[in-house]
Amino acid sequence: MKVKNVGLPLMAVAESLTDSLGARLVRVPGYYPHTQRPAAVNAALREFWDSGT
Repeated sequence: MKVKNVGLPLMAVAESLTDSLGARLVRVPGYYPHTQRPAAVNAALREFWDSGT
């Protein structure tokens, strides 16, 4: 697993949590993805909200 700008422990917890919930881990590149790539983050949130989950 190649991870950049995020600690391995944080990614391990995120992967474990999404696996245990039967969810999908969404990765948006960037150090601050919500400010650097807001369209990608908003699209992921929109997909989540539209799914009714």
